[in-house]
Amino acid sequence: MAAAGVDGALGQLEKLVEFLLPEEEHEPGHEPTRVHGSEVTPSQPQPGTFTRIGALASTISHRAYQQTARTIQRTRARGQELTTWIPGLVSAPALHSTAEGNLLQ
Repeated sequence: MAAAGVDGALGQLEKLVEFLLPEEEHEPGHEPTRVHGSEVTPSQPQPGTFTRIGALASTISHRAYQQTARTIQRTRARGQELTTWIPGLVSAPALHSTAEGNLLQ
């Protein structure tokens, strides 16, 4: 009875993760770490609860990292694009090299 409840709760968590952190379509080298009960064929043994929890934690960690990395890249690109629209603003690399030149003089 308790095992069925845990299995049902893990199934709901897996669905929630799929909804909130969808899998990337362009992840060529990454194999998904899914261990859903419905994806296991009858000839294979059912994965244990701890195996499913570990796979779920790994999936959440990987997808959250990828989503954060994409957000940082978009924000950085947007910031660099905005610097071209601000008159009189020197780009960061030029500013950095100028500051180094001032320190050396």
